[in-house]
Amino acid sequence: MCIKKLLIAQASLLLSLLFCIPVDSPRQPRLEAPKLSFGSMAAIADSAEGLTESVHLVWTLTADRSEVGSFTLLRKFTTDSLFNVFTGSRLIPADTTGFYDDLHGYTFPDHGADSIFYRLLAIDTLGRFSDTSEICTVAIVPQPELTGYDPQSGCIRWESWIRGGILSWCKVRHESGTPEWTGERQEEFPHTDEPGRFSACFPDSLRPPPGGKWYIALFVRAAEMNSLYTGSIDVP
Repeated sequence: MCIKKLLIAQASLLLSLLFCIPVDSPRQPRLEAPKLSFGSMAAIADSAEGLTESVHLVWTLTADRSEVGSFTLLRKFTTDSLFNVFTGSRLIPADTTGFYDDLHGYTFPDHGADSIFYRLLAIDTLGRFSDTSEICTVAIVPQPELTGYDPQSGCIRWESWIRGGILSWCKVRHESGTPEWTGERQEEFPHTDEPGRFSACFPDSLRPPPGGKWYIALFVRAAEMNSLYTGSIDVP
């Protein structure tokens, strides 16, 4: 019986060497599911459009990072029946702790709220998959609307029809990449028949602002719901 077990073990080892089949080792248990969470909405640089909307996701892992080979991120829109991999979501390097999901082509809701769902799994150095993380839900609301720019005051104006208390701010970057600035966060509690109105002015250090195209990102947040608009203004 002992000889038979030895022969089986030797055969298993030989097959693993010949066909690269990973052999489970009790010294390296399978990885636990990573913990995935929503970081923020983010505006990322885009060579064609200046800035584009994205979702920033972050995660942690209890296991030693040296045991991780890569990560794979899965995404599901409300119109999907299953979670799917997407551009850039496979073979995310093991030392990575975050991911920017480019929402180029995504249709933001006109009213109400939409959701994007994410799950993450880790792959160890033996090629074994961890359990998938719990679902991370990102609630998306209608985008704010850029309503104007006043060259005399150097102020940008926008509004949002989200209900309840609205927190909003802007980020502005010149087409050359610099300079850039971030407006102060503002909170509004509009009446039911009025939008929340916001404005931000170029800082004194950029008055008058350098001419050319300025890319703008407008952020809004209400409770656990978020949205983002990216566009541009032309400064003479």
